[in-house]
Amino acid sequence: MQIDVAADMRDAGPDGPFGHRFLLEIVGGEVTGERLSGTIASGGGDWMTLGRDGWGRLDVRFAMTTEDGATITYSGSGLFEFTEPVVAALGASGATEYEDQYYRTTGRLETGDARYGWVNQALFVTEGRLSPRTTGRGIEARMLRLT
Repeated sequence: MQIDVAADMRDAGPDGPFGHRFLLEIVGGEVTGERLSGTIASGGGDWMTLGRDGWGRLDVRFAMTTEDGATITYSGSGLFEFTEPVVAALGASGATEYEDQYYRTTGRLETGDARYGWVNQALFVTEGRLSPRTTGRGIEARMLRLT
């Protein structure tokens, strides 16, 4: 997956008991794979809580449209480690390598389209990294279907 996000993270309010909340708005992107390819729609997001321990707790949701017109939604949660390479990349709209931080999510895909019904009975694990995109900020992720 190549996910375009808005250039600025939105502050989502004062610190709560689990940390500070931010919204990273998804504005587009692409999904490419052997069984699933399409475009990611704008309007999704990552509602991240940054804890005092330097870890982000992720709550990611978006919709995609496959090349043949099916709509599939993604919802997942995970962890994102704010390491020195991450902080440097965020300040410069740069990139990280997969090994520069711990960035994992577990997620589900859902659709009402029978051609992709297999996604409704599967869990997915995603490994991510920062990657500049058309907005200057983005996420590149590898998704694996657990069998």
